[in-house]
Amino acid sequence: MAEFPTTVAAAKAAYEHGMPTVMGAPNVLRGNSHNGNASGRELVGRGLVTALASDYLPSGLLSAALLLAEEGLAPLPAAVGLVTGGAAAVAGLPDRGRLEEGLRANAASGVPLSAFAGVIAVDGVPTEALTSWLDTGRCWHTVAGQPSRTARAAVRSWTARR
Repeated sequence: MAEFPTTVAAAKAAYEHGMPTVMGAPNVLRGNSHNGNASGRELVGRGLVTALASDYLPSGLLSAALLLAEEGLAPLPAAVGLVTGGAAAVAGLPDRGRLEEGLRANAASGVPLSAFAGVIAVDGVPTEALTSWLDTGRCWHTVAGQPSRTARAAVRSWTARR
């Protein structure tokens, strides 16, 4: 694995030799390396990055992926893939990180950072789900086998009951 290659040439050589290349999300967010090395944005734009790592900023992964898509350096699915499937592949976890039949998965959808969602699964079978939109206060809750409805909620957090 090529971890934070220092030059475009090093990243290109790693790619040509089939080595996965990991760049840091903070580098992508800053637009360059803090010490003058290769730019994560440039390497992603050239298709040379396999995965993004949080490095010293765990909260930067999603922001970096969104920035790459906003700047046209990678389509959104590919940018998100750098922090999901790409990271899982580099970590040697081929059974996760992608939404495909037969793989392990955790997923959420919606406008970034405007909602939270949770699913309870028993032996891999979803039994209950909740989504709450933080901007509108609307909630959606369903239990397997029962009708569900959307409701306006004053409470914007949820505690599971036994």
